[in-house]
This record gives sequence, structure tokens and C-alpha cells, in this order.
Amino acid sequence: MKIAILGAGNMGLSFSKSFLKYELIKPENLHLITRNESKFSKIAEEFPKSTISIFDDVEELNADLIIIAVKPQDFQHVAENFRFQLKQNQMVLSIMAGIKIEKSRNYYIIRWS
Repeated sequence: MKIAILGAGNMGLSFSKSFLKYELIKPENLHLITRNESKFSKIAEEFPKSTISIFDDVEELNADLIIIAVKPQDFQHVAENFRFQLKQNQMVLSIMAGIKIEKSRNYYIIRWS
């Protein structure tokens, strides 16, 4: 299984560390996506075998599971500005507090390829 985590902040990195610690996935099957270029090198240092990307550079996501781990106040910006299209076989999991499923689904439903 390949996992992409959109939002490599505290929550996203916490999930990532757990996936690797308990060997749920291999490091090379983890894709961490951050919007902060300043955090890129620190994340790359901590996850040397994983793919690390800047949000604006991601045009395609090769992942079975996409975890949305952005702050709720950043959700609309992220949803309106991601350039990749979701594929029918990809699962999206949101761990954002306060964002209802209907709201997130409305953004993603138009992004299926």
C-alpha cells in the first residue's frame, strides 16, 4: 500500500512515524506533502527513504490512500488549489477536526478522473 499525507505538520508526521514504527508500510511507499518549503529539509532528514514534496509541485499522486492532515482553516485553500486528480481507486481519509464530510466530499467529487 502506498500512502500520501497531504499536510506534513504535527498530525501528518505523527501518523507517518506510527506507520513506519509499526511497519505498516515501507518508507519508500510514503509520500509526505508540505506547503512550507522551510520544513522540507527537516522532513527529508527525518524520512530519508520517503518522497517529500512541496504542495505546489504535486501534479500527480501515486497513492492508494491519501490522508488529508491540514489545519481546518487551510482546507479550502488546499482543496481549491491542488493540481492532481483523484483516481477512482484512491481512498481519501480526512483527519481534520470541524470539517464535515459533505464539505470535503463536494470538493473531491469534482476531482475524480
